[in-house]
Amino acid sequence: MEGEKWEETQAAVSAVLGTFDQFIHFGLFLYPQKGSGCLQTPILDVPFGLNQGDALVAKMAAMGTGGGTPTAGALRAAGQVFMSTPLVGDRYVIVATDGQPTCLIDCDTCPTAFCPLGICEACINDEPCLKEEVIDSVKQLKLQGIPTFVVGMAGSQSAKSVLNEMALIGGTAKTTDPKYYDTANGEELTEVLASIFGSVGSCSVKLNKTPGSLFLVVDINGETIEKDPSHQNGWDLVDGDILQFYGSACELASQTGADVDVTYVCKYADQ
Repeated sequence: MEGEKWEETQAAVSAVLGTFDQFIHFGLFLYPQKGSGCLQTPILDVPFGLNQGDALVAKMAAMGTGGGTPTAGALRAAGQVFMSTPLVGDRYVIVATDGQPTCLIDCDTCPTAFCPLGICEACINDEPCLKEEVIDSVKQLKLQGIPTFVVGMAGSQSAKSVLNEMALIGGTAKTTDPKYYDTANGEELTEVLASIFGSVGSCSVKLNKTPGSLFLVVDINGETIEKDPSHQNGWDLVDGDILQFYGSACELASQTGADVDVTYVCKYADQ
């Protein structure tokens, strides 16, 4: 991924994270890592945290582009990162790619007809060995309770088969074809990212009336939750009428059967 496409990607990430990074902890893993082979080191380029939009885009701009596409290695590294990072709430991987995986992790598992002399780089890119490793990596994430959203960038049409299967195995398949999120430009990428982030950022509710936050009492399972302008643990109003939970309050509110009660102590009269 390079040139205008890479610039559009950064612009889309910047536009969408400006809305969602207030209440979703984002982290960034760019691959291939400089000087790496097929295996990728499980270290995030930007660690998980709130309000990470500027940091993510700055890192993307600084890293540039180029190299192969060790998708399986990147997904395995993502799983290792999640295992070693204490996190609250649901976890997701969003993998964005503009082509076929091109790097095999374990040559020993692939017939020599596809991997001459056991050299990974000599493997034929679209042969079953590469696809099998990528699918297995997505499957392992799902077993950890981590769904994988798959975004195909412009130029990824040749990888439709493997991307479709990744979305199916990852538990995020669309009902229409293709099963993954296919984008052709920056505008479509912006829409797709907003749709994905909106679907996973479930700790929010749109209020019927626009209140002032000083006139709300918010209870979860009978316990009063305090307003938290720092967005670490509690609730706040976003865009005037979106009640958003953060931290452990988000975890409580999103549990099955949670009883969330919002009381208007005093509300503005209808105009």
